[in-house]
Amino acid sequence: MKKRVLKSLSLKAQPNKRLGLFVSRHRKPIIIGGIVLLVLVVIGSYVWWSLSNWTAVTSRSVALQQSVRNKFDSALSLSSKDKAKKLAAFTAMGQEITSKQGICDTPSLVNWQHNLEMFKKLENDCRADIVRLNTLNTRLSDITNYLHDEQVLAGLIVTASGGQAEIDEANLPEAANKWHTLSDKLKTLKVSSGFEAVLKRTITEVSHMDACWQEVIAGHTAKDRTRFEKAKDELSKAYGSFKDIVQLDNATSAPIIKQLETSYAELTS
Repeated sequence: MKKRVLKSLSLKAQPNKRLGLFVSRHRKPIIIGGIVLLVLVVIGSYVWWSLSNWTAVTSRSVALQQSVRNKFDSALSLSSKDKAKKLAAFTAMGQEITSKQGICDTPSLVNWQHNLEMFKKLENDCRADIVRLNTLNTRLSDITNYLHDEQVLAGLIVTASGGQAEIDEANLPEAANKWHTLSDKLKTLKVSSGFEAVLKRTITEVSHMDACWQEVIAGHTAKDRTRFEKAKDELSKAYGSFKDIVQLDNATSAPIIKQLETSYAELTS
């Protein structure tokens, strides 16, 4: 029984022995083969990694453009009266474009491939997309600055004015003081270059409104009914002249909106 067990163990050991002899006799080819296999794995991994990086360049560009299109279409769908939401939407678009300026960049280990025609075209296409996006971003900046200035100005006017119901002899000094304060604030208000014409016209109209209110106060203080009524008539006309500011606002913003739409059309063409 013992001899059978030893014989069995001896038979099991023979394959390992033969394998050891094979390895010792062919050590050099095996080492070379292993190195070649490792090199092929490394090269294959690098090729796959390089291609995935270049594919990502195109994917990032397409994704950014689609995101901008979705946000732009969403902003355009908003009511023209909902300017606060439009401002927020356009601002978000601009911030997204600014934050994605590096979408065409690749890792340093891949940069040398820029000279290969296939990859050069991918990079050039991506860079061209960024140029169009940056042009759109400039137009977005123009319109967001304009809408912001418009919002600030409207807020100041609303807080100063209660409309023609202000012409109440019991509250004349308070109402007049609001317009006088507004006139002073507007003279120091800083706005973007695109909105300067609207602000300048508003300052003129508000200064005229201030003067009309001062005349109303003067007529009331002097108890001169004729002067007071005439001043009230001029004040009513001054309120009516604010529609001219609205018209100027629309006319001034129109080319800015047109430039934005043109840049967007170039992006989607």
